[in-house]
Amino acid sequence: MALSLVVLSSLLTAPVPAPVVIEGVVTEQSSRWEDGIIVTRSIVEVTNVLTGSAPAKVQVRHLGGAVDGLGQWWSGGVWLVPGERVRLDLAPSGAEMTVVGGETGVHQLGAGTERYVRTTTASAMPECPQQMKYPLFWNVVTIPYVIDSAGSDDIRPPEPAFAAIRASFATWENIDRSYISFQDNGLVDNVKIGYEKSGPNSNAVKFIEEDWTRDFRALAITLATFDCNSGEIVDADIILNGEDAVFTTNPAVDVTKNDIQNTVTHEVGHFIGFDHNTDPESTMYSDAAPGETKKRDLTQDDIQGAIDVYEVGHEPEPAGCCSGAGHPGSPLALGALVGLVALRRRRARA
Repeated sequence: MALSLVVLSSLLTAPVPAPVVIEGVVTEQSSRWEDGIIVTRSIVEVTNVLTGSAPAKVQVRHLGGAVDGLGQWWSGGVWLVPGERVRLDLAPSGAEMTVVGGETGVHQLGAGTERYVRTTTASAMPECPQQMKYPLFWNVVTIPYVIDSAGSDDIRPPEPAFAAIRASFATWENIDRSYISFQDNGLVDNVKIGYEKSGPNSNAVKFIEEDWTRDFRALAITLATFDCNSGEIVDADIILNGEDAVFTTNPAVDVTKNDIQNTVTHEVGHFIGFDHNTDPESTMYSDAAPGETKKRDLTQDDIQGAIDVYEVGHEPEPAGCCSGAGHPGSPLALGALVGLVALRRRRARA
């Protein structure tokens, strides 16, 4: 029998926000007739949950397909191909899910992996007890932070280092269509790193000049505390390895040193919930060579990540501020930015 194509017209309404947004790979498909309509069910292996919650595998029901040599296609409908990487806007429908908005709810990601990655609650060690993994996010528009007044031993006087840190936050703030912003609450002596349920807490940036306990190759690390039940970040701190790394604010003068703004711009990406990106040009790429400055500037992919997560028009309702007391938190040391060379000789520890 020759292939027959039945076209069913569609009337689209205004977009409706999807309660569940996932990324994944279409792995299986099956189609059958149901009351004169071909219904296809696609299995999607979930690699990332951007909104809502979803199991490791999602069954997506969509209309159209081919059975016994006959095909049906919906104008404006969903078309999924086994093996492709997609982002889907979904709504639960019993034990299955359906795509919100028809074809507008399907976004092909291509075969590559060079795309922004969000840190999830599954990244905590030990893991959160919940089986669902939630992406990390701030549920506020403006995130306050402080800088430890000691600064870096490599930058004297310390003001250029403070300016570089502030410029790093400004880079992520100055994204059109993203509402995320930061409030510089000034310098604090001996600022505490970590989170206490009883408070008070602050989101801090601090140079650690001795007794660095992490990998000596790490230029900096971000520590985030978040709610296991939602992924909401309640506190985040950035620490820079002043014991092993040599820092500068002017790498053009000395290319053997590590640029503070390059380093902190990367860490601010972790600070707001992003993980490492496999694209070497991305600000969120995990390695940095001495003298490197390209992480000062976000790639289009970095920018799109901030827009997708913190899009203007989707601001959270005002509900106090962040880094407070009483949240059920789990600490997570996010991926470190690794320096390839510019490490000072390790000092002997007492």
